[in-house]
Amino acid sequence: MGLSYYPDLFVYLLLTAAIALLIFFTITSIRMIFSLSRMREKRRKKKR
Repeated sequence: MGLSYYPDLFVYLLLTAAIALLIFFTITSIRMIFSLSRMREKRRKKKR
């Protein structure tokens, strides 16, 4: 029972870690896009 229980827990931990990484990468990419768009807006305002 114990031997069969641990692999499931390990797989669950791996899945949660993968999901957490995906969420982290998506948040960082969204922040980068927002910062880039803001930089572009500032540059346009400076040119005008």
